[in-house]
Amino acid sequence: ECYGLVDVLPGAGTDSGGEAWAALSTANAIITVLFTTTLYGLLRYVAPLRIASLVTFLALFITAPIGFFLIAVFGEGLQFLLDIPAAPKGPALTSISQFIPQHALAATVFMAWALLAENEESTRLNPMRLASLLALARVLTHAQLMGATLLIAYGLTELYRNRAKAIPELIAMVILVAALAAAIGVVQLSNPDSALESPLFINTINTMPWHTRALSGVMQWMSYCGPAFMIAVFLLFRWKPKEKPYSFAKTISVSLVLAAGISVAATQILGPERIAIETVIRAVIPAGIATGIIGGWAATSGWRSGGRT
Repeated sequence: ECYGLVDVLPGAGTDSGGEAWAALSTANAIITVLFTTTLYGLLRYVAPLRIASLVTFLALFITAPIGFFLIAVFGEGLQFLLDIPAAPKGPALTSISQFIPQHALAATVFMAWALLAENEESTRLNPMRLASLLALARVLTHAQLMGATLLIAYGLTELYRNRAKAIPELIAMVILVAALAAAIGVVQLSNPDSALESPLFINTINTMPWHTRALSGVMQWMSYCGPAFMIAVFLLFRWKPKEKPYSFAKTISVSLVLAAGISVAATQILGPERIAIETVIRAVIPAGIATGIIGGWAATSGWRSGGRT
């Protein structure tokens, strides 16, 4: 993936006389702040200030690797985990805490588009919405697998909200995305300056039946997402929104989950094994965002059912 484009900002800082590590850390901090702000904005569709703030905090910082909990309680014990030389890793509460800056930036652009999207009755382009669409079209230029999944989520959201009226915009987006990808050259099957060969050439397609590959990939993806995601998917079937902000938030959540599942299944069926594995890893990210939104709604519903406001 063409991650180098994300390093333009810290590279410019370094070239202008700054210290390289400080420039990189500052750029990553900016991305983190933007990601946190847009995630909080989406949560405000379904949750009041206090709950949205709490869920944002939990999504960013709390990890819940259930395997390590089982080891501590039923296995070798807590001391065994404390003696491990490296920090334990496992499914995060929403998997957001494990994002790399490139993917966090792509997710931020998608969430910014969602925040600026028009209401259900209109497909009219205003300047802010147009800017968000242009930024969304660019996600494929710095994170191809992740960007493709987010663009699928965008397409599903627009088709559900505007039905046939969304088709002209979607066609224009496809043309724009393809033009940007071709102009910047983000997909290169053979690069003489690269020390690595393209995985499209060095990996063969798995020979198992296509339906077996698709099912195993989806199950692996869901296991990577963790137990919080499983609960969130169950809650989606119980979410019956009546107000527009809640309806839009559910549409975004469903689109993210479906887009991730479609990407995983498609690459398992059509792509080389390396591409399929990488897609499974990246598909955890949209699932994590959806889990956060659904968690915000569930927490708010539980709070209000107790007579609180």
